[in-house]
Amino acid sequence: MEEKQNLLLGELLIRLGKGDISVLDQIYVIMSRLLYTVGNIYYRQIADIEDAIQDLMITLYYKAKKFKSNKNACSWILTVYQNSIKNKLVKNKKEDEYIEKNKLNINIQFNSIVDEKYIENHIFINNMFSTLSENERQLLINYYWVGLSINEIAKNFKKPKSTIQSQIEKLKDKMKK
Repeated sequence: MEEKQNLLLGELLIRLGKGDISVLDQIYVIMSRLLYTVGNIYYRQIADIEDAIQDLMITLYYKAKKFKSNKNACSWILTVYQNSIKNKLVKNKKEDEYIEKNKLNINIQFNSIVDEKYIENHIFINNMFSTLSENERQLLINYYWVGLSINEIAKNFKKPKSTIQSQIEKLKDKMKK
């Protein structure tokens, strides 16, 4: 990338950090070709690349305040982009593993004899889940089924780690009752 474009990107990021969201279009125009090229390394489908670019634009909006220097703006954007893609791939992998694990559990359950105790437990768990709020269900799913750490959940929910930890502890107590 030419130095002139890199300096322009730096200026645009500084403006974005000050809240000027109109610069996102300009950043996209300058970076799009490079973003598609890099995205193609990680994804094979154009829709996935476009989703990653949209995620980048949202991430840039929140992280632009951290951009201090008007040098290496292109490199900074690419680093944010690649980190965003890698985080999403790790999350997707965990979700895929969860789905595969559940497929295996479902196959085992349906291949074995389903007794009344199993049905009672299943109904009990469904009823228990129905008493939880959407936020509580998301916390439990992320913590127990997806296997995210408290730090990862805190980042996803944009809440302090201590808040998430106490909410999970309260949910454990609630579930025991």
